[in-house]
Amino acid sequence: MVGLTIDGFPVLVINVGGTPHAFADACPHLGTPLSQGALRAGVLTCATHQWQFDAQTGCGINPLSAYLEPIPLKIQGDDILLDLENVKEMRNHRTKIDA
Repeated sequence: MVGLTIDGFPVLVINVGGTPHAFADACPHLGTPLSQGALRAGVLTCATHQWQFDAQTGCGINPLSAYLEPIPLKIQGDDILLDLENVKEMRNHRTKIDA
């Protein structure tokens, strides 16, 4: 699990069972970087309030109503290419979730 900043946008790249996944590196609750949390058995846990997400889908486990903003990616040779255009646009309209 690694947190990166690409063009000013925080990105979380994780490896789940050999498959890479990417999400915005911000918990939807308070915006805490998810890269500061933990990844165990396919569950991503935020360090601030222990919110949990399915690391493959980004769907909330606790709370169920939460979700992570996925970032489309593709593998090209040894490179992981991320498509940030739609994600940046969605970020401008995102609101934090209260549980």
